[in-house]
Amino acid sequence: MGIVSVLAEVLITLAVIVLVFAVTAVLIVRMLVKRMRRSRTLATEVLRTRAQLSTGPQRKVR
Repeated sequence: MGIVSVLAEVLITLAVIVLVFAVTAVLIVRMLVKRMRRSRTLATEVLRTRAQLSTGPQRKVR
């Protein structure tokens, strides 16, 4: 019973560490995406790139 409980504690600890890392990574990515969407300069560049890649009639992007 001793080695099994120690192994279980180690596995639970590792699972908690992985979970904390995953949640932190998701929150950081969400923050960065939100900040990029609010950036007017970046939004203009994305729009310009999408206009260049699209087909059909286009108008000039400022």
